[in-house]
Amino acid sequence: MGRFQTVGAHDRLTDTQFTVEGIVVAVQEAAARGTCVTVHAHNNEGVRNAVEAGVRERMTGVLAVATEAGVRIGLASDLIGPAQNRRGEELGLRAELETPMEALVAATNATAEILGLSSEVGGIAPGRVVEDLR
Repeated sequence: MGRFQTVGAHDRLTDTQFTVEGIVVAVQEAAARGTCVTVHAHNNEGVRNAVEAGVRERMTGVLAVATEAGVRIGLASDLIGPAQNRRGEELGLRAELETPMEALVAATNATAEILGLSSEVGGIAPGRVVEDLR
């Protein structure tokens, strides 16, 4: 699975990072290897570029635009450093924008499916790994 995300200290949230053409190449290469590309987009234009390029699965970013485009959205955090105590905030925010059940499905089943790990994680069953969502 390829993941497009390069944001530096001087980048603005309005920067898209990659062109449609650049993302298309990644999508084609991933498909040739039997995998997919996920993106982390900070703005509507980044989501539109990804959708136009053929990305159909995302981990984080602009929720409304991606949902309208039919993109499956998981839930994950890329927080690092001292902000670790804020990792669960996305789940709460998603529950305000969607139903609480949709937010939980995004955090568990949908993310596991996007990552190709649904036989190991993403549900409550014997032998599966469960993450504490607190």
